[in-house]
Amino acid sequence: HTTVSKRHKGKLENRLKHLYQEQKGRQRKLKQIRKEILEIFTNWVIEYARSYGIKIIAIEKLSFKNIPEWKSSKAIKRFTEWFYSKVRSKLEYKGKIRGIRIIEVNPANTSRYCHRCGRKGKAEKLIFKCECGKYDRDYNASVNIGKRAIKIIKKISQNPESKAQRILLPKIRSVRGLPVLPVCYQ
Repeated sequence: HTTVSKRHKGKLENRLKHLYQEQKGRQRKLKQIRKEILEIFTNWVIEYARSYGIKIIAIEKLSFKNIPEWKSSKAIKRFTEWFYSKVRSKLEYKGKIRGIRIIEVNPANTSRYCHRCGRKGKAEKLIFKCECGKYDRDYNASVNIGKRAIKIIKKISQNPESKAQRILLPKIRSVRGLPVLPVCYQ
């Protein structure tokens, strides 16, 4: 039966306090780095769009509910959901200031079908293979997302009774005929 001396106990407590303060400092630095990455990335996307006269940016409407490998890792899932939400809201905020609309598009099957011919292909690691050629997998999905966004915009602009049209049309009319920048977060 051993007891810890008061002096030894005091040293241990001081060491724990010191480690706790170090951890808090690291967390603060990590938080600052995340903020900087978010700022740099969203500024780049908005300025890139502005430089090409793009008025609408289409992004994937992501859902993190059915990702099987994340069932055991709640922290990773929470962080990814949080970061995607931050990117989306920061893009919307900066886009609004610059006159750029952000729309979310359902990404279902965008990486399974060829952006060029529309046929189903195979994704092998970072390459998408189809009968008509090979493409970067993310590029292929991004172009498909852009095409879906264009369909959504056309559908809204052709249906005068659409509630969504009343919300989006004033911003869309000024961009008819301009390209849509597909942004892919895969």
